[in-house]
Amino acid sequence: MSGKDRLPIFLQRTKTLMGEIMKEAAFSLAEANLQLVTLIRRVNAIEHELDELEREEFYRLKKIQDKKREARQKSEAKKAEMLKQGIDVRQVTNILDEGDDDVLF
Repeated sequence: MSGKDRLPIFLQRTKTLMGEIMKEAAFSLAEANLQLVTLIRRVNAIEHELDELEREEFYRLKKIQDKKREARQKSEAKKAEMLKQGIDVRQVTNILDEGDDDVLF
C-alpha cells in the first residue's frame, strides 16, 4: 500500500475517532449538568429546611413573649389587688439581704 492508499483510511479512522471524542465530551457534559442539577436541588432543599426552622423558632419566641407578657400582667394585677387590700408589696424585704450571725462549730 502506498501513501495515497492509506490517506482515505487515515481520514476515515480520524473521523471515527473524532466522533467518539465528541460523544465522550457530550456524555461528560451531560453528566456534569446532571450533577449540577442534583446539587441545586440539594441546596434548595437545605434552604427550605432552614427557612422552616427559622419560622418555627420565630413562632416559639413569639409564644414565649406572649407567656411572659401574660405572667407580668397577672403579677401586676395581683399587686394592684394587694394594694387595694392595704398590703404594700413594694416594700417587701429580701430575706437574703438580712445579716445573720456567723455560726461557729
